[in-house]
Amino acid sequence: MSSRSLIHRPRRASILLRPAAFLKLLYCCHTAATEIGGFGISAANDPLVIEAFALVPQRASIATVEFDDAAVADHADRYADQGVEPARSLRVWVHTHPGESAAPSSTDEATFARSFGGCDWAAMLIQSRGEENYCRLRFNAGPGGDVVVPVAFDWASLPAWLERNAGQMDELVRGWAGELDRCVVEEPAAWRMHALAAADAFDPDGTGTSVDARLADDVGFDCELGVDRDLDFAAREAEVGELEPELEDDAERWLAEYEEEVLRGER
Repeated sequence: MSSRSLIHRPRRASILLRPAAFLKLLYCCHTAATEIGGFGISAANDPLVIEAFALVPQRASIATVEFDDAAVADHADRYADQGVEPARSLRVWVHTHPGESAAPSSTDEATFARSFGGCDWAAMLIQSRGEENYCRLRFNAGPGGDVVVPVAFDWASLPAWLERNAGQMDELVRGWAGELDRCVVEEPAAWRMHALAAADAFDPDGTGTSVDARLADDVGFDCELGVDRDLDFAAREAEVGELEPELEDDAERWLAEYEEEVLRGER
């Protein structure tokens, strides 16, 4: 066997992200105000090596992602036309959490069981904005079973990838941004997470009540974990829509007050 056909990976079993997949995933994770989802495209000679990350049309909120069924079929057909079978284009479900934790929510677990239960194997990979990640393999053939595996980045291939793409990074990023805009439709509840996350560390009223706690009380959402706590998020959208302007105004006020505190401390 030629050494060129070998894929170098950490000795412990892991899912390995090539630079193109990893960088695009991080870009989407930190650019979108919501969760976003797609599929990892596996290498031809190793299903746990992810060569690319592909988005599909979806509706997304800060706690949920819902793929369009027809779009998933189109995704499979498009890759099949390129010689990539569904076992490589539809087995690794990838999505992000806009909070700190990458732990799967009850909604994630239900989706994984419902949508991938008929596959011989599948993987659920989650990347959080807080830089945590999580991946679990599920085997449905034979006795079946689940195993959590580390997520690794293919550092060894990064220099060659950068050399090949050094002159087209702007084009790559524009492509990622365009795909994100085309594929992701934000639900009304997707307020500005960046402002809320920044304001979360500041206690504006001196009561010890953070933004996380307020959101948990008001809309049943746990920002720190990025999960829906088993509540019906769709049923709360009317409440969230009413709260959104108030939350945004409060976030801007808290940030302004926080900046004043910092300036006073520097004097």
